Amino acid sequence: MIEKNGYSYQLQCDCCSNYIEDFIDFQEVVDYKKANGWKSEKLVLNG
Repeated sequence: MIEKNGYSYQLQCDCCSNYIEDFIDFQEVVDYKKANGWKSEKLVLNG
């Protein structure tokens, strides 16, 4: 999951909740995620 926190972004693992913070822009987070093999998981919500 990618979250905006003030003027920076942080990347949080969908599986283990570890996170890396202090990315300047959204694309930087996406590039890091892809380069390091992070996978996205969809959450299924009832409703």
